[in-house]
Amino acid sequence: MALRTMLKAPLLLLGLLTEGLAQWAIPASIPRGFWALSENLTVVEGASVELRCGVSTPGSAVHWAKDGLLLGPDPRIPGFPRYRLEGDPARGEFHLHIEACDLSDDAEYECQVGHSEMGPELLSPGVILSILGPPVFEWPGLDEGHVRAGQSLELPCVAQRGNPLATLQWLKNGQPVSTAWGTEHTQAMARSVLVMTMRPEDHGARLSCEAHNSVSAGTQERSIMLQVTFPPSAITVLGSASQVENKKVTLFCVSKSSCPWVLLRWWLGWWQLLPMEETIMDVRQGPGSWV
Repeated sequence: MALRTMLKAPLLLLGLLTEGLAQWAIPASIPRGFWALSENLTVVEGASVELRCGVSTPGSAVHWAKDGLLLGPDPRIPGFPRYRLEGDPARGEFHLHIEACDLSDDAEYECQVGHSEMGPELLSPGVILSILGPPVFEWPGLDEGHVRAGQSLELPCVAQRGNPLATLQWLKNGQPVSTAWGTEHTQAMARSVLVMTMRPEDHGARLSCEAHNSVSAGTQERSIMLQVTFPPSAITVLGSASQVENKKVTLFCVSKSSCPWVLLRWWLGWWQLLPMEETIMDVRQGPGSWV
């Protein structure tokens, strides 16, 4: 019985050691000299993130690089108030913590280990940190919506900073308007220009531009109400052109639709006459007066 117990003890100890080594096993994908590295990460703007870097040779100078820019070995990382190094350097822990991520943090990061007596210089594979955020609207002009009939209107709609870049859609009185839109990745913006030739019937129309991406809380919209100015297409005088002397004559002066309404005046030779009655009807019908 005692012999059987003595044989079991070494086997139990060997099993514990094997289990412990399995727990500390380094994945094959991690390069030699590191025992922990983060993979590519995608987070929503405002979240915090930690990029892991575990070094097998504690005592070496370790620092991070962002898109090739060295951040330095200082754990507080001067110039980057939202960045700091976390972990126990004695255990080879140099994890980069980024607080409240914004789109400026969207970059490739590398963990670099300087040459020392403990080992050679090491460079981790790049870790791509992608920050998703809603677009920011820009409405460059035409706030009042005043245009003239016949004028060619070019109305831009710009959505900045969104990641992924925003999708843009123009609407006229709530109905989609077909128009091309493009993205400028170098400036991180989506841009669409609505081109229209103004017509009198566009007066009072509502033009809207909508922008959204996959992380938007909802669709963002900017809109204007068009105020189209145009003259009457025709002015007509109605009534008899001849009459017996000393008899009353009634003449009507009617103008077609205009915006703003036209001012009608009667003249007899060089004398201005006052109309006996003046009516203003719906703008589509136009005003009129009679004498």
